[in-house]
Amino acid sequence: MRGLIPATVLAELERKAGRPCHQIFDLIAGTSIGGILTALLATGVPASETTKFFTEDGTHIFRWRLWRSFGLLAPRYPARPIEEVLKKKLGEQRLSDCKTKIVIPALDLVTQAPVFFNNFQSTPNDLLWQIARGTSAAQTYFPAFRLDEMILWDGGNEANNPSACAMADAYKAWGDEPMKLLSIGCGETVAKINPKKLVNAGLIRAGLASVALLFEASSNDADYQMRQSLGGNYFRIQPKLTRPLPLDDASDQGIAGLREAAQSCVRDNTAVIDQFLSG
Repeated sequence: MRGLIPATVLAELERKAGRPCHQIFDLIAGTSIGGILTALLATGVPASETTKFFTEDGTHIFRWRLWRSFGLLAPRYPARPIEEVLKKKLGEQRLSDCKTKIVIPALDLVTQAPVFFNNFQSTPNDLLWQIARGTSAAQTYFPAFRLDEMILWDGGNEANNPSACAMADAYKAWGDEPMKLLSIGCGETVAKINPKKLVNAGLIRAGLASVALLFEASSNDADYQMRQSLGGNYFRIQPKLTRPLPLDDASDQGIAGLREAAQSCVRDNTAVIDQFLSG
């Protein structure tokens, strides 16, 4: 649900540029919900329309089910609702139907190695809704997704911030041509994990903390690489959230909080958007 924040930022970017994202960017990369947005934007869906994935479809995907609400013994949510939405949004479109280059990471549990779906080369099974489902198969939230011989988990396990992946593919496609990169996060909360509580942590506490810490560390690592590599041609928008916004809160109150955070992010980053679009 926090993907509403980058979707709103991209809608403002499109408004100022006067053209859709697939005409602004030569390459779009995204992980997890960012992978879903990537598929939608690359097929020509305006960013303002992608916001409906959260405001209209979120309640269907994240419908409350008490019997699996905690995700301890099984995923919190069944696969059918999110797959229904993805099929409705993306239909039978394939990687080859994208209007710009894309890269979407996922983690294959069979080989225990990353998978990068892109339209730089042929892919055995390249239906976009399936790729979007695989990259967003967040453990404890949704079941893993079977695609051919692969069993896919959320791409955030491999590249929570796929900026470095995008730049690597950009160099492969265009060589040493000058490039600009805009990276947009879904927000991070100001409150951090208390390190003192992890000094003697057991399996449950350490395990839960490790997932959150490693995802954030992966994102910050890519941010460091891009700043070192591109300098002033790298633009990062990552809002600092003043209060926790759960990933699966599709209630009216939750959506209102996300809208507020998204609009605040747009206001705080107007100069960044303008600078990226200039020149």
